[in-house]
Amino acid sequence: MRTQKKLPPVAEINEVQQTLFSDFMRENPYAFTVWNFPWKQKGFRLETQEGPRAWQKEILLDIGVHIKRQKERIKQGLPPEVYKLAVSSGRGVGKSALVSWLTLWMAGCHFGSTVIVSANTQHQLSDVTFGEIGKWLTMSNMSFMFEQTQMNISPSDWYADLLKKEMKIDTTHYYAQGKLWDEENPSGFAGQHSDIGMMVIFDEASGIPTNIWDVAQGYFSDKILHRYFLAFSNPRSTSSGFYDCFEHPKSDWNTRKVNALNIPDIDHAVHQSYIDKYGADSDQARVEVFGEFPKTGERQFISRSTVEEASTRRIENNNFKEDALIMGVDVARYGSDTSVIAFRAGRDARTIPAQIYSGLDNMQIVAKVEQAIYQFNPDFICIDGGAGAGVIDRLRELGYKIQEVLFGSAATENQYFDFRTELYARLRDWLPGGMIPNDQDLKTGLCAPEKELIGRESKEKLESKEKMKKRGIKSPDYADALALTFSIKGAKKNLHTSRKGKAKRYREVRSVLD
Repeated sequence: MRTQKKLPPVAEINEVQQTLFSDFMRENPYAFTVWNFPWKQKGFRLETQEGPRAWQKEILLDIGVHIKRQKERIKQGLPPEVYKLAVSSGRGVGKSALVSWLTLWMAGCHFGSTVIVSANTQHQLSDVTFGEIGKWLTMSNMSFMFEQTQMNISPSDWYADLLKKEMKIDTTHYYAQGKLWDEENPSGFAGQHSDIGMMVIFDEASGIPTNIWDVAQGYFSDKILHRYFLAFSNPRSTSSGFYDCFEHPKSDWNTRKVNALNIPDIDHAVHQSYIDKYGADSDQARVEVFGEFPKTGERQFISRSTVEEASTRRIENNNFKEDALIMGVDVARYGSDTSVIAFRAGRDARTIPAQIYSGLDNMQIVAKVEQAIYQFNPDFICIDGGAGAGVIDRLRELGYKIQEVLFGSAATENQYFDFRTELYARLRDWLPGGMIPNDQDLKTGLCAPEKELIGRESKEKLESKEKMKKRGIKSPDYADALALTFSIKGAKKNLHTSRKGKAKRYREVRSVLD
């Protein structure tokens, strides 16, 4: 049972409530933050601080601007938009403080609203994030109105009764609540909706799986004015929903990066130590100091920077006649996957565009492969022997020489757990001199799979497609097709590729495709 706080005089209660419930405070989180805490007041822990830091103030004011814009949209008969903000920063810049202010603004000014807070771990959520929220609640002018348990802030009993009796507000879902997630059961993160106000906050968001981000979108189905999806983190991972906020070409997130060295009122000794020890351009300094994503994530198999460079690289005097043309075919396993035909000649995997198909059965894929053979005359045809076994059998019946590749078979090099990992390692080693298309699906497929070390020998193992899907990441079909082209080691021109009955088969293939 919660202990009831001692209430201030009635006049003070009324004054605080009138201030909180005013339209000015409801639409101005910066004004709320300045009013609600004892900035520069002697004897309080904030006596040396004048108010929010510059970057925090900019965000608080920006939310106020967003609210005004949405009210104009409503006047024009348009639905209000969700405010979506992702902040990437170095250490110690005040992320947790801003999370606390926004949580308390929503709870204090929008009576009946819901705030859901999540984080990368239970310790971070319960001890760090809610510990910080509790600290700021204790210092606030409205502390007597709310009670806190480990991961919950909700109205005090007297306040809840007042809202029910005087304003007919159901306080069942009026709280700021910490919510844990389960990567294996993302639907468990789903929750209620609100027709008053909804805020979802991800703290240390870089460690929250992509599939949890997708589920969180469901909190905002009610077309109400006050809807906020906010994410804060040190940018540790380049294969996460947080990274996509910044780098995905179709991202609709507002983004900010906060360099810790630009914060004047904090001790920069720890930041300088990262720079001195690892270098200013190191991944450690990028993440901990500058708020920049690492060139290579902690568990990343292929670095984002290597892939980006390969997607913009131009190779002069490229000549297909010099190198064998290898065709890799990854056949779709499930309904949402795609079948991909990719091409590579030496260092060039860009000149011949990949062919990507959805919803085709094996015989239709066979026809597409045959068409590609007649069009480009590849020297080697490499097909995944798992889902592609039926395609391989049919093509061999038709007289084609097919290299069957078994991703799950043993690697030829001892440091890798399986052959798929080894093929991606060859692809990784090729990328610094290679040329790939600037295709988002390919780039994501190359960078998203994580690695793990298996067994006493610590063999590298690439994350499976199944595990990636559980993290909410699309199957890397294009990347797999390109990896297949590396199953032919040291390939030279194949002058003996068999194509029996070429003219007749060409007419048959055209009839199927047409």
